[in-house]
Amino acid sequence: MSWLAFRTMSSAFNTDLRLLKQQLRQEAQSRRALLRDRTGRSQEVTARLLALPAFVSARAIAFYVSVRNEVDTRPALLAALAQKELIAVPYCHEGRLQLVRIENQDELTAGTYRIPEPAVELRERFDRQVKPAELDLVIVPGVAFDRAGNRLGHGAGYYDKLLADVGPQTKLVALAFDCQIVGSVPTEPHDLPMHFVLTESTVYRTRN
Repeated sequence: MSWLAFRTMSSAFNTDLRLLKQQLRQEAQSRRALLRDRTGRSQEVTARLLALPAFVSARAIAFYVSVRNEVDTRPALLAALAQKELIAVPYCHEGRLQLVRIENQDELTAGTYRIPEPAVELRERFDRQVKPAELDLVIVPGVAFDRAGNRLGHGAGYYDKLLADVGPQTKLVALAFDCQIVGSVPTEPHDLPMHFVLTESTVYRTRN
């Protein structure tokens, strides 16, 4: 096969993959937007997270702060702040997520895409900076997941870059509604599957 033919075939494959991912995103987002009793369902997900042995034993945890119609992470974040030694929340800087240790929710402010992030004055403090390799557990957002733990994000790659730097001990836990679980999420070599996907009805244990 010629180099030109290979490039053409590779380009067509990548285009098809992008289109498939975009279709899955739109379908999952539509189902989530129409979901009823999101508060009650979020409470069920939170209860499963707080009871998860990997969460109970974790010392250092990174949380995302939910927005719009995502599973509400704030109750679990509040519980973790009262119980855990280290809680980190990301902020976006030059196309990458950086982690900052917070001590209470008042240290969060609206940032990129109106997502709550650590206040600007905390980001420059050396004692508040957290490296991904230090974490025992990361709570990971996503648009869709499959039962094998594969994740479909929004497409910007922020969490792909962050998760590439976690340590071998770090457990990846996704929070989702049942309507976000799909038959199969297409993956690429850089994609890391979750160890657990938690929904309002099920805990999917996906990696040893």
